[in-house]
Amino acid sequence: MLIQPIFKKGFLKGPYFTRPEVSEGKFESTNLISENGYIAERDYIEYKLKEAFNLPPDHPIYIGDEKYFVPAEERIREITSTSLQHHQQYYAERFDCDDFAYVLKGEFCLHTFKDAESEFGLCAGILWGEFSWVTGQHAINWALIAPKGDGADFEIVLIEPQGDVFYNSTEYKAGTMSLILV
Repeated sequence: MLIQPIFKKGFLKGPYFTRPEVSEGKFESTNLISENGYIAERDYIEYKLKEAFNLPPDHPIYIGDEKYFVPAEERIREITSTSLQHHQQYYAERFDCDDFAYVLKGEFCLHTFKDAESEFGLCAGILWGEFSWVTGQHAINWALIAPKGDGADFEIVLIEPQGDVFYNSTEYKAGTMSLILV
């Protein structure tokens, strides 16, 4: 069954979305794209990750908070382009793929911490799996981004933190996901 984002106005600063079968209250379906983004609840985030990577229902996803902020892709690109990771050099076993991914995840956290307007952290995290551009298990980042236009859906983008290259979720090799952190 396809689950559509559902929006409720007035509960938080911006609209939020969730799966209807776990929500209470009256909801309005809308194509509204907020200038600032959306607030996503954990069950919808889990659903979108499992949908994007074709994961079974029992695949573990570690989500730390109940709600996250979902910005436009441009905001995620702005953060990655100014990240401290650009000042780091790759060292096998000392500062390698997982370390780059943790640094970028930290940058996402710091970004919302420094923003007095932010109520929630950015909907972004770390993935361990196999991807089309590398051989073997690799750690990267991901982000849930707001729709890019009327009728568009929320998307998961993959981010290679060692070069700020963005990929769509189809670059993941099916059946290889070992860890997903939000």
